[in-house]
Amino acid sequence: MLYVGIDWADSGSVVAAMDRDGTVLRKLKVEQSLEGYERMLAEMSQLESDRRKVAFGIESPHHPLMHFLVEKGYTGYAPNPKSVDRAREIESPSGKKDDFFDAVTIANMVRVDRGKLRPYTPDTPATVKLRILCDAHRSLVEARTAYINQIAHCLKAYWPDALELFSRLDGKVAMKFFARWPDPVSAGRARRQSVIGFLKNHGYTYPRRIEKIMAILRRPPLPVAEAVREAKSLQLSQLLPQFAVVCSQADACEKQIAKRFDVHPDAHIFRSLLISKDSNSRILVARLLCDFGDRRDRYASRKELLALAGVAPVTYETGNGKLRVIKMRRACRKNFRNDVHHLADLYRRHYYWAEAIYQAHRDENSGHNTALRALGGVLLKITYGMWKNRSEFDPDIYLARRGEQLLRQSAHPVKSKKKGRQTANPTLLLVRSSIKGQDQFC
Repeated sequence: MLYVGIDWADSGSVVAAMDRDGTVLRKLKVEQSLEGYERMLAEMSQLESDRRKVAFGIESPHHPLMHFLVEKGYTGYAPNPKSVDRAREIESPSGKKDDFFDAVTIANMVRVDRGKLRPYTPDTPATVKLRILCDAHRSLVEARTAYINQIAHCLKAYWPDALELFSRLDGKVAMKFFARWPDPVSAGRARRQSVIGFLKNHGYTYPRRIEKIMAILRRPPLPVAEAVREAKSLQLSQLLPQFAVVCSQADACEKQIAKRFDVHPDAHIFRSLLISKDSNSRILVARLLCDFGDRRDRYASRKELLALAGVAPVTYETGNGKLRVIKMRRACRKNFRNDVHHLADLYRRHYYWAEAIYQAHRDENSGHNTALRALGGVLLKITYGMWKNRSEFDPDIYLARRGEQLLRQSAHPVKSKKKGRQTANPTLLLVRSSIKGQDQFC
């Protein structure tokens, strides 16, 4: 076997190759170009011509070099950057760090821990396109939120009453209104019929709310310096067009995501998780599809998926055994954890059985986020079974099996570790206990 470690950079990458005994055979620098990649493969083929006996290691699985190597038939591994840092400290406790040393460290990790690492397996083009669109939409949503915060901060500086005009600051009517009247002076001088006609022309037809808006506009403005008011109103006029552009781009991206999601082969699995009363759940289930991917051999068990999503907690225990703490898992895929968190929150708001699971954990003095992670773990187990079997979610089957186990647990209560004490909450028992054949649930 030939083990190759790659420490990538924007300008180029450093490559180190070693044999199975750990002897470094060759080091070289590779340019960030197709010619550089081809030259690297030519150098490696001189050391080992059989591609099946060459294992590459690179920290980022999304680097173009990783995709190039996999397409050429080589086996690539993407070790966790945190693990690479720990391995570097083992190789050199003094804190040494340079490009060639990092490449040698990665190559040695692949050589020693190859059995613990999972080969990189790319998803199908349909999933890759959908994932890129979902990542772009997430960035646009973050930018949209940032603009809303900037607009609110700008209004607070010279016109705080404007925050009471509309229930949603990011609504289209609110944005059009502030573009027409960007300061309290011009808004206060506006005629009543002009304001009412403007609101009705933009579909704002709430008579009681219109009267409240007029009352707010007729309030005396705060004593703000004229220079501050003029500068802030100009800043607001500059923020509104930028916010409108981001909103239009986000809407266009949502349409593209919906189009790609509908034609995806696994769309029927995640579509069954949709909440009909919530329009945002469509984007959320599309993100979940990308979080799972379409390679069924990627996860050895559902435990790996729960750890990747940050749902499974971690245990911290001291050497003398006096301290043992169950903590939240920090090392996970953050976007995946956020998607599961939002899905659990939506389900507990719309389904009584999800609310029961959530409330059972709250009754055991768990916090809001901890209870949501527990509910998210239940939803992930269900989704994992659906994903493996390519089946759809049926709440009736889920509730029937949960009810059957609840009756079984009620007939045979499980005693806790403390003598003479039984678990008082059968619903929590139901949630905590594992169900046999969960993968064949749906």
